[in-house]
Amino acid sequence: MEELENDKEMSFLGHLEELRWRLVKAAIAIVIVAFVLFIYTGPIVKEVYLRMADANFPTYRFFCWLSNMIGMGDALCGVDIPIEWQAFEMMSQFSTNMYFAIVGGIILTFPYLFYQLWQFMKPALKDSELKISRGIVFWSSLLFFLGVLFGYYVVSPLTVQFFGTFQITEEIKNNITISSYLSLITTTTLFSGLFFELPIFIYLQKWA
Repeated sequence: MEELENDKEMSFLGHLEELRWRLVKAAIAIVIVAFVLFIYTGPIVKEVYLRMADANFPTYRFFCWLSNMIGMGDALCGVDIPIEWQAFEMMSQFSTNMYFAIVGGIILTFPYLFYQLWQFMKPALKDSELKISRGIVFWSSLLFFLGVLFGYYVVSPLTVQFFGTFQITEEIKNNITISSYLSLITTTTLFSGLFFELPIFIYLQKWA
C-alpha cells in the first residue's frame, strides 16, 4: 500500500517536473524573441506602430475608397491623428519598450507555446479525444495569427481613429503619450488573436 502511494506521489511530481520544463522552454523562447524585438524596437515602432496614426495607412485608404464607392464621399476616410509623441516619466519609454517586446514575443512564439502546452496535456487524453484534436496546433496557430492580422488591420486602426480624434470640446486637446498609444495597439492586437481561438475551445468543449 505504501509503495502504491509512493508511485502516485512520484507520478504527480513527475507531471510537475514535466510542466516546469515545458514552461521553462516556453519562457526561453519568449525571452529570445523579446530580446530581438527590444534591439530593433526603433524601426519596428516607426514602420508598424507610428504608421497607424497616418491617414495613408492601408485600412484608412480602404475605408476611404469604400466610402467613395458607395456615394458617401469622404465620410469614412481616416485623418492624421494629432498625437504629440512624448513620455512624461523617466522610465516610461524603457518600460513601454519592455512591454512591447514581451507581448511581441508571446505573439510570435504562440505556435511553440501552444505546442508545449498541448504536449503536456496530450498524454492525459483518450484515443477518441486525440483523434478529434488532430492538427490542433496548426489550426490554433492559424486562427491566432488571423486574429492578430484582424486586430492590427481592423480593430486597432478603428480604435486609434476613434480615440485619437475624439474630443469632448475643442478646448481639450489630446496629448497622447507614446506608452498609451503603443499599449493600446499591442494589447488590442493580442486579445484579437486570443479571441479568434474561441472556435478551438468551442470545438473541444463540444466533443469533451
